[in-house]
Amino acid sequence: MSTNRRLRQYYGLETSETNNETDIDSPNFNSDKYFAENTKNESIHNIIATQNQIISEIRTYENELQTIVYGNYQKFLHANDAVSEFKEQIVDLRAQVDHLKEHFTEMQKKNNEIETKYGKTKEEVVSLTGISRLLERVKFIMNLPKELKNCLKTGNYKKAVNIWLKVEKILTNNSNIPSFQGIHSTCTEIMEKIKSEISSHMVNTDISVSESIEYAILQVRLGYSLQLICSSLAFHEYLIIDNRLEDDSKPAGPIELLEQVDQLAIHNATEFVSLFKEKLIPLENENSEKISKVLSDFTSNTFERVCKFVSSGVNLTNLSVDDFFSYLNKFDTLLTPIATSKQLSDYTHNVIVKYIEGVTEKIYQTTVEFLNTNIKSNADDLSKSVTEPILNLISQFAPYSANYGECVMTLAIQIQLSLIKLFEVFRSTPGDDVLALSKVAQRLSEGEIKGIYSRISDIEQGIPSLSDELTVAAKRTSEQCLLAFITAARQQIDLQLIKDMSDYNSYPEEEPISPSQAAINLMTTLKDYSQRVAALFNPADYAGTSSPRKTVVSSSNVATFNGVRDASDISQMFHQATFGRLFLNPKISMDPAEIIFSLIIYSVKSFLEFVRNMTYSKYGFHQVQVDCFCLSNIFQFVDKVGFERIDSERTGIVTFVLEEAAYSAGDRTYDRDPLQLTALHSIWDVYMEKHQ
Repeated sequence: MSTNRRLRQYYGLETSETNNETDIDSPNFNSDKYFAENTKNESIHNIIATQNQIISEIRTYENELQTIVYGNYQKFLHANDAVSEFKEQIVDLRAQVDHLKEHFTEMQKKNNEIETKYGKTKEEVVSLTGISRLLERVKFIMNLPKELKNCLKTGNYKKAVNIWLKVEKILTNNSNIPSFQGIHSTCTEIMEKIKSEISSHMVNTDISVSESIEYAILQVRLGYSLQLICSSLAFHEYLIIDNRLEDDSKPAGPIELLEQVDQLAIHNATEFVSLFKEKLIPLENENSEKISKVLSDFTSNTFERVCKFVSSGVNLTNLSVDDFFSYLNKFDTLLTPIATSKQLSDYTHNVIVKYIEGVTEKIYQTTVEFLNTNIKSNADDLSKSVTEPILNLISQFAPYSANYGECVMTLAIQIQLSLIKLFEVFRSTPGDDVLALSKVAQRLSEGEIKGIYSRISDIEQGIPSLSDELTVAAKRTSEQCLLAFITAARQQIDLQLIKDMSDYNSYPEEEPISPSQAAINLMTTLKDYSQRVAALFNPADYAGTSSPRKTVVSSSNVATFNGVRDASDISQMFHQATFGRLFLNPKISMDPAEIIFSLIIYSVKSFLEFVRNMTYSKYGFHQVQVDCFCLSNIFQFVDKVGFERIDSERTGIVTFVLEEAAYSAGDRTYDRDPLQLTALHSIWDVYMEKHQ
């Protein structure tokens, strides 16, 4: 219980809420019962604790009571001093009151004398003053038509309205009086002309916005519907803006265009909105929502008209990123007074999306053009032509991501769409050039796409990563492009073999002294392809030893190209045929050595098929032997790029296929008498001396 409450209870100002005799705060407290109950129910420790607590509270209350008594004593002393001082001053105050009373008595006496002497004159003056005022009013009413005509003539319509609103009720109420009837009729006719003039001036295109508002206010004061007047005025202001924007030419620069549209439309629209809110909306108490709706429709229509004008006047995609966001900031600043936050947000979103679509499309077109023009360049240069413009664009958008967070997500999506379109271009590229694009797609799949979207994530956290899907698409594109390159190369080689083998003389009349033109053309073509492939790769892609490869067939090799199937070789040939089938259609990877190996294996397979389609004389069979032996040395004839890493089993497969061609030619020769391996070596060595 608080001290104040205890004191109030003590003085009888407040009663306790309990009548319990053992409650120490109750007015019915019984100390004997309290002592008996505590000694009976409590332990000695609790009793001692209770005793200490009561003693402490008693001391506290005594201190508080002393403080209160001392405070009251001080208050009594101050009150006594105040009473003594008041007693001293009351004597002077009575003297002053008596003096004033004497003056008031004298003033009353003088007033009575004046009233007695001039009372009648005062009544006459008041009467004459009333008559004078009435005469002035009559004169004013008699001169009212002339005054209104003068206002009509001078265009002082505000004065005319003020006058009319004062006298209209008087003239109407007294229109039965003949003299007033003519005045009322004449003034009404004049006011109709003034109303017509006010209405036409309100929609005059040559006056300012503030003047139009003032004319609208005059019409409302004259009794016209506020909603009708506001609608008419808003529609008129919109037509003025629309006509100005329709008739004016547009400057080339976007910032200059915004300055022009500010002069033509935004400045007047902003002033109109401000005056409309200040002067017209307060005139309506009951239907203010309808009046506000009129203003809302005006701002919405004006905003759309300005956006249409700006959109048709400049191509924002030609702007740099910095200039684009400068344009957005200025647009937002100019249009804020007449646009809602949603309108500005929607416009900003749409413009950002269109701008990013435009700039990413430009990057896409530029990249495609570069790839088409520089398709023979190194794969690193081609890859940079794809990634560097994208990374530069991301860096340019980075400073604006805080204020325009949506641009980062839009940029991520548009980059994805551009890369998907680029992959479609890769896959649709015809001929040998597709190999370079395959290498570019591989580079993208091996980390460059992740690097792009990692940069985007650094700018804006929470952007969902699109890199995994794109990486898979890039890898698939790389494989498809590589397959398309191999297919195109095979077709070209096969077409050349068809032409060369059609001229192949399988029944010559003398011994061959060099490879046939078909074999020479095939080796030349494979060399050209190897050099073309090598140009696309960095040395790191095919690092290996630089020692020249020796001839894969020698006197110690199994392959003799004699066209005779020995029984002792059947087991080995079966093993080669079974094992070699695994490599006849190899899975191709983005490795220069593997790419050329694939072309070689496919080429010798085609050569084998052509050989099987003919029959031979002895010399024709010898020519096939020479061609097979020469082609078996294809790895030293073509460029050495990467072939140090091709294992002996794969080179053995090429030899196996060529030996099978020799067997097939032998099977189709009636009088075969094969050349010995030494003879084949000699022909090859002579050829190499002439062509190295």
